[in-house]
Amino acid sequence: MSQAGPPCKLLRLPELAPGAVIRSVSLMNCMLAGLLALPVLIAASAGTGTLIHARGCWSARVAAGCLLLSGATALLGWAGLLRPVILWGVLAAGVATFPAALRKSAPLRWKAAASALVLLLLPALLPQTARDAMNHHLYLPRLWLETGAIHRPGWAGFFSYPYMVESLYALVGGTFGLRCTGVVSLLGLLAALGVLEGSTPGPRRAGLLAAAAWLAAPEVFRNATWAYSDSFLYLYALLGFIESTSPEPRPWLAGLWAGAAGACKYNGLAASAAILAILAVRSGRRMGRTAAGAAVFTAVTLAWALPNLVQWGNPVYPLARSLLGPPDTLTSRSRELISAYSDYSSAMEGPLDLLSLPVGVSLFGRWDDPRLFDGASGPLLLAGAAAFALAGRRRVRLLVPVMVSLLVAAAGFPAIRVRYLFPGLVMAAPLAGEGLSAIMDRGRPARIAAFLVVAASIGWSGSWLVRLYAETEPWRGAGRDYLVNRLPYMPFY
Repeated sequence: MSQAGPPCKLLRLPELAPGAVIRSVSLMNCMLAGLLALPVLIAASAGTGTLIHARGCWSARVAAGCLLLSGATALLGWAGLLRPVILWGVLAAGVATFPAALRKSAPLRWKAAASALVLLLLPALLPQTARDAMNHHLYLPRLWLETGAIHRPGWAGFFSYPYMVESLYALVGGTFGLRCTGVVSLLGLLAALGVLEGSTPGPRRAGLLAAAAWLAAPEVFRNATWAYSDSFLYLYALLGFIESTSPEPRPWLAGLWAGAAGACKYNGLAASAAILAILAVRSGRRMGRTAAGAAVFTAVTLAWALPNLVQWGNPVYPLARSLLGPPDTLTSRSRELISAYSDYSSAMEGPLDLLSLPVGVSLFGRWDDPRLFDGASGPLLLAGAAAFALAGRRRVRLLVPVMVSLLVAAAGFPAIRVRYLFPGLVMAAPLAGEGLSAIMDRGRPARIAAFLVVAASIGWSGSWLVRLYAETEPWRGAGRDYLVNRLPYMPFY
């Protein structure tokens, strides 16, 4: 969108003025739409997910179903058929498969997810105001729904990022409305917590501790109330890690989760590489297993890489432009958007800073300060990982989240944010649960010490939850100045 040309009429940009948004959105309507959308999406995704992953737990079924629903929406978008009546049909078809899914029993671990639902539902029901949601993750679905087809403007490279989650937002936006898309992101967290609680090796408490370590990360629970793509990214990265390190990994399923992680956003490709590498190592000379996983990964990846190849001649556009092209031809408007890039870089300068990164992102991160990682992952995840390094079994597994995190950090250096590290951090969560549980088995003093660490860490994270409510002020959501005060950047768009 260049300043030199008139704005596209299809975008109807004047309607994006904060006042117009306020007149069209009421808090009660947002909450009602979200309360309806969440159970419908759960039923539709769990039902369709059972079609391809009937032996999985309910969380894994939801994950598989969301991937299928997103793919169906993307196909409709490329065919120019993104119409509300058709999207309602997609949801209805998904819900229609749910009764059959109920007849196929599956493990359901609900305690951690229920806790997260109680704590975060209200902020997730609020109208979206986070900048990246407004300028990317919801901007694209809104454009697609207005034009009836997928269209990716060339004036900002991030419009050509993998778009699995944006397709899911288009599905919900075309039916229940874009105003309630926060519950879509929340669903990704709920499913991830179900996976952690039910799939972490060891006693039942290990799963609960793993889920607590993840839910206690301040950036995790804030991010889950925003219409971003991160919650589904770490859901698929977690599923892929657990599947590839299981006693008998299924190559097609590991490849599916690896492809889904990469389909959420580019930093998911680090998790994809790790999952496929683990599968290859464990398959040994059984090359057919490795090939099967790679084939499924490739099939999922083509859904977003092929359009990039056709449009830009570069399957990973806007990455690797120096090798694959096309040359950088940013408009003046695009340059204005990224002119303050240095303000969004962390205060890291060299290898020593990378070595201190675990402590920095755990304890010293700060919300809305990119130079301090734009958030924190919390002390419980760090303490659990340290406990696993001391007392866990098969400790070599800890190398996987470490290497994935370092790969993501190096690729994004110096712009390092906690949410960019989610693919590696979430792989550490089940290990943290194992480690804390193992420490508790080492006698009464160790059990008491572990309990005190867990309690103190949850208390620390709880103070961040209080801050989240203080900043979002859901009790003021019906006021006319609510969105005006939270959308200072809207005049740019």
